[in-house]
Amino acid sequence: QIEQAIRTQFTEFAKNQSTAISRTELLRYSNRGQLDAFQASGVVEGKQWYTARDDHVCPECEELDGRIISLGSDFFKTSYGSGDQPPLHVRCRCILLPVLEQSKSIDKLDAKVKENEQYIKELESIVGIS
Repeated sequence: QIEQAIRTQFTEFAKNQSTAISRTELLRYSNRGQLDAFQASGVVEGKQWYTARDDHVCPECEELDGRIISLGSDFFKTSYGSGDQPPLHVRCRCILLPVLEQSKSIDKLDAKVKENEQYIKELESIVGIS
């Protein structure tokens, strides 16, 4: 729908141009939403750049792939400014992944749940509940 709206408003754009614009901008706002959610979560301390990891990844994005930085930091700086999230360029397919605080990582949460389950089982056996 966005692609069609672009072509309707800007008749000089070819279909591939309107597709590139709509996909790039949707990805930009999707990643912005991710970043906002990371910041609001209280458990995310960093962000990781993640590419599609295929033969179409550009050298600039490949260099950023896997890089982890704090939430308030920028991944790149260009002559046009800096960037705290993908996309780096038109047709970029990169996304952000959350980096959890170590003390609140899923492994530690799973361990705590198992600890609590064991504790509950011990209490149940003491009071005679099975």
